[in-house]
Amino acid sequence: MKKIDKIIASIILFFICSTLSHAQELKNSLTYDSYMVGLGNNSVYDTYLSPLKYKGTNFTFLFEQMKMTKLADGKIARQHLFTVDFSNSKNESGTANQYTGMFEYGFGLLYKFKPVNKFTFFAGLKADALLGFVYNTRNGNNPATPKVNLNLGFSGMATYPLSFANQLMFFRYQVDLPFAGIMYAHEYGQSYYEIDMENYNGIFHFASFHNQILMRNMLSVEFPSKHAYTLKISYMNNLYETRINDLNTQIWTNSFLIGISYNLLKVSSKKAYTEGPYQSIFN
Repeated sequence: MKKIDKIIASIILFFICSTLSHAQELKNSLTYDSYMVGLGNNSVYDTYLSPLKYKGTNFTFLFEQMKMTKLADGKIARQHLFTVDFSNSKNESGTANQYTGMFEYGFGLLYKFKPVNKFTFFAGLKADALLGFVYNTRNGNNPATPKVNLNLGFSGMATYPLSFANQLMFFRYQVDLPFAGIMYAHEYGQSYYEIDMENYNGIFHFASFHNQILMRNMLSVEFPSKHAYTLKISYMNNLYETRINDLNTQIWTNSFLIGISYNLLKVSSKKAYTEGPYQSIFN
């Protein structure tokens, strides 16, 4: 329990720092907002529900916001990421359906640096809170398993502008890899009736690479236009895998997304508008 207490304290401290950094934005820094929807495929394997692997279609909504802060002389960016995934999958024989839903919020503090011409890099820490479920239509007594994870991890990003046929494009790749946190996992064969009877022993665990691998890879290209918005196309790969209490869960998704992004100057009613030049997050 001491290890879990330390992880909880670290994550809480990280979120406190995020709240403080929110009030320390650069006056001339533009806020980058992105809204995307996507479609792809998924593979779900949850031994608590079934020994079979289920495959199907995945739907994704993703919102992203980034802005430079005053931390480290204006070199620290904050990032908000909110993702909703929902999938409908079937077993190989097509005799049963499995529904999966994942709701994830992430907050990152990333250091910005430009070691070479045109390339821009970001690297730092990211805290993630995930709440989800897997529901199997064939099961009777225990038809679903909840997925609850709270993690702290590494995040890295690289951007590169490229001009082709008089069209400017911005390429960006980001990878997120949690290294420590807490996750929910009941015992092998433990029913929800037993948990309802206040048998909470062993359902929350310290999580790291020995029992959990969560990774997100996202490659994006943006096409600026003469209008206020930018067309954005992305490929996203999510890996969710846990091995604990003799239970194995693997949820893999591959999605193609399309949407728009903006660079806006956001001020509250208590602040006066600032004069340019304005600073874009990726410049």
